[in-house]
Amino acid sequence: MNGIGKVCFWVTALWILCSACIGCGGKHTELEKKAGSTTKTIAVLPFEAEAAGETGQQYVTCSVCGSAYKAGHIEPRAETVLSDLLFEKLKDNPNIILLTLGQSKGLWADALASLGGVPYTKILQRVGEKSGTDAVLYGRIFRYEEREGRTYSVQRPASVAFDLHLVRTSDGVIIWKGRFDETQAPLMENILRFPSYLKRGGKWLTADELAGEGVDKVMEDFPQER
Repeated sequence: MNGIGKVCFWVTALWILCSACIGCGGKHTELEKKAGSTTKTIAVLPFEAEAAGETGQQYVTCSVCGSAYKAGHIEPRAETVLSDLLFEKLKDNPNIILLTLGQSKGLWADALASLGGVPYTKILQRVGEKSGTDAVLYGRIFRYEEREGRTYSVQRPASVAFDLHLVRTSDGVIIWKGRFDETQAPLMENILRFPSYLKRGGKWLTADELAGEGVDKVMEDFPQER
């Protein structure tokens, strides 16, 4: 193989490898299928920020599933932005009930009053019972840091981390989980993100834009009936 042939070979191999990674950066979903796991109706709660731990703590743990995430600042608007993005994805599904913040707080308070200090999955199970749905979708936010800089030049990139849990009402089991955890990085720090780099036009995203990508990616695998 001559020099030109070798170059073509490695360029092609790199492109195939990168193409296989399209859409997977920062995203991870899990689907647990069990008998009787059909969820025809789903109540969707607004996102909530995970309470920060001790100052200087490097990692924070999800209150629902126990997964660990790198700790970071959470912008005050994060709950509203992510909730709006999620609701927009689900609003046209007749089997989905989108709960307002007021409704969510009311159901949550009722569950806490009747159950006391129990795991989040049990509280979500009670919310499902009260809302008359087969399952409840609930998300937690762990990091929502705005970029410092401009579209093509930054001092610090945007960073977003959140997860979503679908909890079955009948037994409180998490039957689906989606997570997104990404800090935008220069192409040379991770060549496998080349497809995302092209899609973004080489731009540094805002936290809201990165969150939008995250919701789109995670919800690609969301199990819902129409």
